Amino acid sequence: MKGIESRSDADANAAGALGIEHRLDLTAIADPEAQQFIYLINQNNAQVEIIDRQSGKILSNFGRPGTFPGEFNQAHGIAVDSKNNVYIAENRGRRIQKFKIAAK
Repeated sequence: MKGIESRSDADANAAGALGIEHRLDLTAIADPEAQQFIYLINQNNAQVEIIDRQSGKILSNFGRPGTFPGEFNQAHGIAVDSKNNVYIAENRGRRIQKFKIAAK
């Protein structure tokens, strides 16, 4: 099983990586070389984290709690289409927001 394991929470937070309780199983990815990023909903702070697939480090994030565009009211679903648009579904917000992630 190919996956990303991380360090302790203190080390992970300092390094910008996932905490110790997290393990991502990447075996289900059809073409792992074509997927550079992993998008993860962090419900603790209502943000979406952009993670480098190879290293497991958090590269960036977006969102905050709220009901305006770009804010999340209990985000619970995420999808990415073939054009790298990211869709976030909200439970309490009862909406789906679409985001285009700018490449760096």
